[in-house]
Amino acid sequence: RLGSLVVNPGGPGTSGYLMPDQLAMPGSPSAGLNQRYDLIGFDPRGAGYSTRANCPGLNQGSHTEPGPLTAAEARQAYNAQMAANRTCAATAPALLSQLTTANVARDVNQIRIALHQAEISFFGVSWGTALGAYYRSLFPGTVNRMWLDSVMAPDYRLDDYTNAAAAAAERDFTRLAAWIAAHNRTYRFGTTAAQVKAAVARLERAYNLHPRKFTGVPPEVDGSVVAETSAQPSPLWPQAAQVLAELRDAKG
Repeated sequence: RLGSLVVNPGGPGTSGYLMPDQLAMPGSPSAGLNQRYDLIGFDPRGAGYSTRANCPGLNQGSHTEPGPLTAAEARQAYNAQMAANRTCAATAPALLSQLTTANVARDVNQIRIALHQAEISFFGVSWGTALGAYYRSLFPGTVNRMWLDSVMAPDYRLDDYTNAAAAAAERDFTRLAAWIAAHNRTYRFGTTAAQVKAAVARLERAYNLHPRKFTGVPPEVDGSVVAETSAQPSPLWPQAAQVLAELRDAKG
């Protein structure tokens, strides 16, 4: 065996103690990884079973109504979220000030010490890549192997991330539209990518104007469901195209 592999699924604020089970799940691309490493999952401070701040109503700014978000609703959600953040910050300032990536990296080192190992390996996803980078910087002599997936930008900004993600989704949807056009006999959205994109845009607008309720689907289905379905990775294109076709043809 190659020693211990500490894993983190990202977040921040995401529980990670069950990530080894997910990685070792039969049929997953990582199945068998636990035959080479002792997989170590943990809840970072502030998450899961670790000590957390008690912040009820922290997601006050969440938009739950069907249909597109208006500028007025966005401002109202922003103000509600900021108020909830301030309330949360006042509940446990000493604890919250300790919830930093650097401190979680120090906690990872404590895991290594508790395991009596001179070196450990690390696998991190999304925010977990920042955690890995911090750990490698703080404790460079203790790292065996490190794998960082979906790397977080060193100067992270949510607006930059949102804009880049939207641009990437548009590029992927253009590829999906071409694939659907090539299978027009099955899905009937058009024979060119442009026709498919126009048809799906009309479908999104229709569901935003008139959200629908379906038996067995708790929330109302609005245009966001069409958009999310259109942003699926290529292995899921057949399922995504089928969902789009069923949303188009649904009677109620």
